[in-house]
Amino acid sequence: MESVVLVLLIIVGAIAAIEVLILGAYAFVCVYRKVCKAKYIERAHALSEGKIYSASNKTTGEAMEELVPVLKFWETPNADEFACKVGKQLNERVKRSHDLMDQHQIVRKLRFVDLYAIQNNKSGVYRRWDNGGKEWRCCNLSGMVVEEYYDRTGNLLVPSYVYPTATVMGTMSRRLHPDDKKNARKKDKWGRVVELDDFYIKNRVTTCPSCGANLPTDCKDIICPFCSSTMYSDYFDWQVEVIEIEPVKPRIRGLIGWIMYFCNQKIDNKVNNKTKEKIVRFSENDFRNDIYESLMKDSLDAKEKVIDLWLGNVNITKVTHTEDETHITAKVNVNKTLITGERNITKQEYSRTLNFRRCRYPNKFDSNEAGLDKYKQCPTCGSPFAPDSKGNCNYCGGFLFMDKLKWNRED
Repeated sequence: MESVVLVLLIIVGAIAAIEVLILGAYAFVCVYRKVCKAKYIERAHALSEGKIYSASNKTTGEAMEELVPVLKFWETPNADEFACKVGKQLNERVKRSHDLMDQHQIVRKLRFVDLYAIQNNKSGVYRRWDNGGKEWRCCNLSGMVVEEYYDRTGNLLVPSYVYPTATVMGTMSRRLHPDDKKNARKKDKWGRVVELDDFYIKNRVTTCPSCGANLPTDCKDIICPFCSSTMYSDYFDWQVEVIEIEPVKPRIRGLIGWIMYFCNQKIDNKVNNKTKEKIVRFSENDFRNDIYESLMKDSLDAKEKVIDLWLGNVNITKVTHTEDETHITAKVNVNKTLITGERNITKQEYSRTLNFRRCRYPNKFDSNEAGLDKYKQCPTCGSPFAPDSKGNCNYCGGFLFMDKLKWNRED
């Protein structure tokens, strides 16, 4: 009996000692970050003139360079257009924020220090995939981020927000035809797939097939700027679809907290992987965009002045199917920046559980369906209605039944 009690006391003592060590380490990290805050800000301000980031290597810098025109748009009060091609949803989001800050005479500056790529494989810093008639690529960069708000005269309005460790996610897409990827690759003598020169650079349309005019090298549309005719081009530029910045904060306290954290992460990841396979034509980017639109609508209905709204982890916890619809339950982490009063900047961080529904088979097309006339033209390029076997436009590769891909929130 005494030996059992002794063993129990040793176990309890070991757990208590580990708890103390973890809490001590957590306290050290918190104090260290507070003490070094001025040093972090100084390093951010030490970036050379016109530069908003420093990267650990060339490939990370090239990935960040794609996102810089969007991030710098906040600190150019008189700008009306982006210096790069930007997706519709991100375009509306950033311009809405830009107009709001312009009304309050506020300038937002973001600075990134010591960025490195979280994933860096043979294909570089990007993870690549095909979905919805598009080729996608996504980079996840980690480093220190400093966020500051100034008035037009250069006075700092609120203390700088410093994130010693943050994740910067950038997602880009471009249109493709179903066979383009096959033409752009071949196999080597060992049977491995080797990517050749960029298919879209090689086959770029340089003259309008209708009027014969030479097209600008930075032509961003598939509509000729001279004669307004539609060009069924095999070339489309990369456009930025998503930029998210998620601060990484020490939030797990004690041994029990660590155990719960790792168990939850494994459960979430397991469910996430299974649910994606269960959902027909699931696009993570489209799902995140629909979540963003839903949350922004709540903020606008509440008459909140939202500068920005970042989505962190989105964990799908439940998927159910009916005969015609798919229902999803997701836990969403949100980081919101608001203007309260005249120029007071505040932050809100919270988690919400949301329910969404969508058509179960979006590429299933019924010729007797009501409203057939709306499918007479492609919603992307305006070409005649001619879907391939996957529901993509035969001209531009865009998905024809976009309304069926929309995730609608259930209250």
